[in-house]
Amino acid sequence: MKKILLFIPIFLILCICLALIYFYLDFKSGSQTVDLFCRDSTMNKVTNLGTTKTLEILPLVDWHADGNDLKHEAGVSYLIKTDESLILFDVGMNEKKEDPSPLLHNMKKLGVELDKVNVIVISHNHVDHVGGFKWSKEKSFSLTTNQVDLGAKRVYTPVPMTYPGLKPVYADNPAIIAKGVATTGTIPRYLFFSGWTPEQALAINVEGKGIVLIVGCGH
Repeated sequence: MKKILLFIPIFLILCICLALIYFYLDFKSGSQTVDLFCRDSTMNKVTNLGTTKTLEILPLVDWHADGNDLKHEAGVSYLIKTDESLILFDVGMNEKKEDPSPLLHNMKKLGVELDKVNVIVISHNHVDHVGGFKWSKEKSFSLTTNQVDLGAKRVYTPVPMTYPGLKPVYADNPAIIAKGVATTGTIPRYLFFSGWTPEQALAINVEGKGIVLIVGCGH
């Protein structure tokens, strides 16, 4: 019996070591693939980006909340306002599957009207940025438990995604999405556990200041 009890932890340690070796080799190989991809790829250049005189960034969902009437979670969502556009950048996680979600709850408390948002940008297809595990798996996104009608909003995604009634734009290359605002296009990274992770950021040209980058995680 003592030999059996001694064998169990040794076996578990061996399994953990083998798993770590596997993930390390996978990460090393994946990182090399990303390096080759980035070296060989050609990105379109953005011209005539224009500028915006104003830029406001309002966190809608984050790990902490400024006030007891706001909800917080391990998700991210920002409202970005420029001279001519109102952009929703990522949609949080809604880990407790609430309806309304922390995002919609906070938007109401902060006086943010979804109808006035004209662009939605998803930085990358991780659960804490697209509304939860279900939507990440389906390569979609949702602002709350059920996918609400988003009207004719323009949507830019880092991988091909779907949404009822819309045709999201797969932003594999840099592109202007509003005056003074562009997506960087997807930049891949190979993560230790998550693997191949394409991510896009926003580049906003503020008049008299320069380019401001807004990222989701910056993997």
